[in-house]
Amino acid sequence: MLIIPFDRPIDWRSPPWATLSLVAINLLVFFALQWNDDEHLLDALDYQYHSGLAAMELTHYRGFLKARGESTEDWPDTQPTKSVEGMDIPSLERQIEMLFDAGFQKRLNDGRVIVPGNPDYARWQEMHGEFERRLDRSLAYRWGFKTANPDAWPAFASMFLHGSTLHVIGNMIFLVALGFLVEYTLGASWFLALYVLSGLGANGLYYLLSPESLAFGVGASGAIAGLMGLYTVLFGFRPVRFFYFLWVYFDYIRAPAIALLPFWLGYEIYQYVYLSDGSNVNYAAHMGGILTGALLGLAVKHLPGAARTDYLDARPVKTVNHEQDLQRAEALLHDLRPEQALLLFESVLHKNPKEHRALAGQYRATRFHPEQQSYHQAAAAIFDKAGGNPAGERLILETFRDYMDKAKPLPRLSAEQARRLTDRFLATEHLAEAGRLIALGLRAQSPSPRLLKQGRDLAMHWHKQGESERAERLLTVLDRLEPAQADNAER
Repeated sequence: MLIIPFDRPIDWRSPPWATLSLVAINLLVFFALQWNDDEHLLDALDYQYHSGLAAMELTHYRGFLKARGESTEDWPDTQPTKSVEGMDIPSLERQIEMLFDAGFQKRLNDGRVIVPGNPDYARWQEMHGEFERRLDRSLAYRWGFKTANPDAWPAFASMFLHGSTLHVIGNMIFLVALGFLVEYTLGASWFLALYVLSGLGANGLYYLLSPESLAFGVGASGAIAGLMGLYTVLFGFRPVRFFYFLWVYFDYIRAPAIALLPFWLGYEIYQYVYLSDGSNVNYAAHMGGILTGALLGLAVKHLPGAARTDYLDARPVKTVNHEQDLQRAEALLHDLRPEQALLLFESVLHKNPKEHRALAGQYRATRFHPEQQSYHQAAAAIFDKAGGNPAGERLILETFRDYMDKAKPLPRLSAEQARRLTDRFLATEHLAEAGRLIALGLRAQSPSPRLLKQGRDLAMHWHKQGESERAERLLTVLDRLEPAQADNAER
């Protein structure tokens, strides 16, 4: 589900400099300072593994888990030969688990695990110090907010750090979409102050719900969630136009702004309850941001002169093209007249080939006949043209899931489309979809080097999510195929 306000444009005669400055700072920090963060983390874990530090600490960690009543029967006694980044999969998995176990790390750093009287203490202290120095080269690890060590500076700095390119780009899109509305309403000073307070409130709820975590929280999404809360309360019962996306359905609806608050907050609560396990998304921080922003909005709304009522009450400018054609096409589709609807969707796409609503409508109109070429072409159009923002990425994902199950007699994906989709799904961690495409590609007589690399990337993702057995099975297949691929290249 995706809901974004789409009520009025940015006034470039008076640009929202605070919003644009925040975007610039976040992008600069990520691309100039954080670009090698993942490599720094892997380098630290690689050092821990190959120096013998991991074996030394994991022995004690296994005993610590047993004393805590946790089973370690799935820990292998002998290390396998299949590896990712030169490290054995089970060892790397346990290293990460140990790194984020707050109880064990506190005992370890307090000298209660490998004690000063231990013959290995001096060697351990030297190696552990080097390991921590390497970890600190990653800005995300060093300055990410850890609730087990709730320092004020990381609680602030983490708002300007991100975990991946997709993470920062997605957040910046939402920052622009919501930021300028709040900035124009409150002015730059209030906007910046409440943005930071919302981010701190987001980390505050994360701390309350997970007080003993060493997983480092990073990202502007908590502060941006605060803008959601601010927006809904500041605009209140004024009708606003917003864009929503559900599965492959797009539409624009006008409703009171405050009506978005329970939808946004409820969706985050649902994800926190049902999707938190195994996810890298900090839903607790999102909830905290929305709640903090809403409360701050209530407070500032009643301060004399704080909010610009002239901007809040201004009539929105119509900016959407082809709206009448799209509405007529949707009505025809609703009346089960897909042929007529398809003509209108195609007319819109002729003028605007990347119009998401028209792309989705074209697919739905052709979906009545999944054996026809027009259906396969409609799916291909979405795969080729719909990316570039969260709504487009969601459309690609949902269309792919539907198309792979419904297409007759079989899906018709070109090799290049399959490669691009696999890269997209790996980047967004939609591993089931990436795995499906990789499995199809591996059935070819001579899989390409790019496909083999994608397979290893998938194995790494599976390993990080604790699915070591699946990762090892895939690596076994890839190891068997690589010599055959090399032989074909020699011929």
